[in-house]
Amino acid sequence: MINRFLSGRIVAAAAGCILASAIFAGAQQQQLAGKTAGEAFKNIQVLKDMPAEQVVPAMRVMAGSLGVNCGFCHVEDRSKDDLENKQTARKMITMMMDINKNNFNARQEVTCYTCHKGTNDPVSVLQYSDEPAPPRPGGRGGQGPSADQIIANYVQALGGEQAMRKVSSVTITEMRDTPAPPGGAPPAGGAGGRGEAPAAAEGRGGAGAAGARGGAGGGRGGAPAGPPQDQIEQYLKAPNLMVSIVHGANGGTTAMGFDGTTGWTQNARGVVADMKGTDEARTARMADFYEPLNLSKEYTRIQARGTARIEILGREHDAYVLVGTPQGDQPERLFFDMSTGLLIRKVVVDPTPAGNAPTQTDYDDYRNIGDGIKFPFLIRVTTPPDGRITTTVVKVSTEPVDNGKFTKPESKPAQGQ
Repeated sequence: MINRFLSGRIVAAAAGCILASAIFAGAQQQQLAGKTAGEAFKNIQVLKDMPAEQVVPAMRVMAGSLGVNCGFCHVEDRSKDDLENKQTARKMITMMMDINKNNFNARQEVTCYTCHKGTNDPVSVLQYSDEPAPPRPGGRGGQGPSADQIIANYVQALGGEQAMRKVSSVTITEMRDTPAPPGGAPPAGGAGGRGEAPAAAEGRGGAGAAGARGGAGGGRGGAPAGPPQDQIEQYLKAPNLMVSIVHGANGGTTAMGFDGTTGWTQNARGVVADMKGTDEARTARMADFYEPLNLSKEYTRIQARGTARIEILGREHDAYVLVGTPQGDQPERLFFDMSTGLLIRKVVVDPTPAGNAPTQTDYDDYRNIGDGIKFPFLIRVTTPPDGRITTTVVKVSTEPVDNGKFTKPESKPAQGQ
């Protein structure tokens, strides 16, 4: 219940369980599985040996690193070499790979972003500023609360463990606005999208999304922000059952879930596929009904990393920063508001040959949904280069949910695939 984040990938599978990988989920993901980029796509030259499913995430990291979109290097037929920028990009990728190979034992220490930092023309001349350098992030006076203290404050801010454990199931209704990112690539599952991936729980993985995923007490309405496109139904039940169903504006329906043992996705054609590796592990963590109470167990290592000033939906917040490393996964960064104790941002990454692809999930508009339990009614997920998914909670109910709701569906035959 209290679990309100999904890993940010699928949901984007949840986004991590995430937007980049979501485009290739379902049947298309199965077609790419086990193939190299050179085998699956036309005219791949420099990155031909990379896994095919990493091509689009890597391209997005490159675009975000340079502050451009797909049209900067590609014409409509992506396999053609009509633009000089594409030729230059191949040289730059080769240079980056050589630097890492020759200087860092092939570890990915240097990426496109190392030099470009969001612009096509990297700055090569020392820049002066009249503004004093900001203080290095750290606790107040060099001393801040420990990771355990920050997590304890978070649980208390959500309403406290006793109130949270009174709830054992929850149903959430959401509306999601999913504009297509620059470059023409549609978001997974949304209007205009392929409908291949569920993309339902917008990046809520890892650290118990805003707590009390359903909190206690009936339901509460909220007005969707902007014209809604997709309607999402999410059902969760203790200890670790979850299903998320997306009714797309284009008429397609996709789903994803965790039945206590296995994570799965169902595309718009009804084809069901089991999740693998990181996606399944992140979804399993998301399905932990009392995730905020289990954060210390969820990470094999968790550290307080000082403070940071961040902007959430136009407002600045001073936040404590925790870095947690799940078993077999990349470190995740969690930002907790210093004044309220609530989680306001989570950042997860997915490795690609061009650098780590980050998925940033922001949580806002926390409301009391009964028994003092707080829940975020506004969630925004950002992926490179500048794709955004904004989700508004419409209703939260804590009525009992039948176990049959969480049964993995039977897969329909894959037609024309």
